[in-house]
Amino acid sequence: MNWWIKVFSFLELKVFLELMSGDKNYFKKICEKIISHFYKIQNRNLKNENIITNFLNLYPRISCFIIDDIDIRNEIYCIKDGKSYEKYLLLGDPQDSFIFSDYVLPNFSNSNIPFTYSFTNYENEIEFVSSNIYYFEFTIDKMRFRECFLNEKLIVGFVSALFNSSEFSFGDHFSFGVDCLNGIFKYDDQLFELSRPIIPGDTFGLGLEYLSKYSYRIILTLNGSRIHFENNRDLIVNNHILKIGVKLNLSYGISFNFGERIFMYNIRKLINSPKVINLCNSSFLHLCYNDEFINTNKISNANHFWKKKVLKQKKISESIYNLKSKYISMI
Repeated sequence: MNWWIKVFSFLELKVFLELMSGDKNYFKKICEKIISHFYKIQNRNLKNENIITNFLNLYPRISCFIIDDIDIRNEIYCIKDGKSYEKYLLLGDPQDSFIFSDYVLPNFSNSNIPFTYSFTNYENEIEFVSSNIYYFEFTIDKMRFRECFLNEKLIVGFVSALFNSSEFSFGDHFSFGVDCLNGIFKYDDQLFELSRPIIPGDTFGLGLEYLSKYSYRIILTLNGSRIHFENNRDLIVNNHILKIGVKLNLSYGISFNFGERIFMYNIRKLINSPKVINLCNSSFLHLCYNDEFINTNKISNANHFWKKKVLKQKKISESIYNLKSKYISMI
């Protein structure tokens, strides 16, 4: 990092804005430099229609899953091409645990909403927008890299950042998402069937549209087409800080795209931020920002005793699954 970018990043936001108030063009130039460094953008064209707003709403970009602490018997390996391609493979024995994203999603406790969201547009530019939608895609390889085994699973979704792999049952109040091989969306102990299972070669998209501080709309896509819920069953109420969780028990490789490459689905047409949902005092670019609000490991560790209390009070009951009809249709 250039020393002057480092100096700017340690200034309190109020002081920084006062220094920049006299020269708007210089302010834009500095903002672009910091954004390019922050998102590790090299030799790529940037598209940014409101760079000052996007600078003020910067939020750490989720880029990978934490796999360093996995037992060697259950080893998951990440293949990187040095640019944007990341493929995850289960090399060890099948496991019954999750891996989690390096950072949590924007939340009212740690971010302005709308927040700055970046993705690769169809002109192969890195585009920055103020967004009330967080979205990513993953692709299952067409060819196996190892022999198949019993009870293969691929579960991808959102999990409360308070919990680690052994402290929740996926699809309960603390987690929701897609059981890919069974073609089921799980939320709050209910199951909603997709039109079909997700199979090798498919690209699936999963996202959240922020409606209010605690309310979201689920976004699901398959091979570039939107999956629509019926009767507003895509609405989610959740007051937890969320991270992305993956259970990878599969003889195929899985590639994730957090916006480094062009999405198969054009998420840009859904991004619309007409109102401010949340203003946060924390800013990633000065010392008042608390890393415990964004790092998944730190959030889980910081709330160790609170988690025990929640788990102790959690009711032990059989889940009631509603499979009487298909609540999701494909267009």
